[in-house]
Amino acid sequence: MAKSYVGTYNAVRQPRLGYKLSFYIGGIIFAALTYMFGTWAYRLEAVSWQDATSKLTFHEVIIGVLPVHLFTFIGWCVGCTALAMLLCYLFDREVQFRHGAEEKANIDGLTNLYNHRYFQDRLYTEIERARRYDRSLSLVMLDVDDFKAFNDRHGHQEGDRLLTWFAKTCKEAMREIDICARYGGEEIAIILPEASRPEAIAAAERILEYVRDGSKSNSRAR
Repeated sequence: MAKSYVGTYNAVRQPRLGYKLSFYIGGIIFAALTYMFGTWAYRLEAVSWQDATSKLTFHEVIIGVLPVHLFTFIGWCVGCTALAMLLCYLFDREVQFRHGAEEKANIDGLTNLYNHRYFQDRLYTEIERARRYDRSLSLVMLDVDDFKAFNDRHGHQEGDRLLTWFAKTCKEAMREIDICARYGGEEIAIILPEASRPEAIAAAERILEYVRDGSKSNSRAR
């Protein structure tokens, strides 16, 4: 049987940076500017310095060249935009790789919950957020009764299976925004942002109900 302790403190995920559109727009702008200035520089080299300073202006070059070389300009823009898309893809893949590596470093290998270090860091962040915005924040602590005796009687492999099932059950019973972490041993801590004390108590009771139902199902299966 699992038992729980609920604590409440009287907090919203950081938005992801939309950098892909910036890459695409930047590629188009880069293509247009480099083509225009390149054309202007080429025309300046084709005339004498006196004619250039007296007659040839950037505006006149653009007006005179773009209609004639429109397809070249479009091709250059498409090429630069494609290059920007490639750089965006490589950058996005690097971000996802780093995010995945960070996630693995924060995940407990047995239960697939967050580990104790991540729990401490996240709890501090959520407490500061709750203080700043005057929001509710709750913490639920759970453990398994007589887990050591169960290990001694059935072996550590069965104990690991029980703990894995218990962690999965807790995660299924919680909201998407709640943070479930393995605090240590058979203890599991759950951070509930934006949850009041009654809501946290209801969440803990829901976990206990899930555990009881799962225990009965496993008993009947055996």
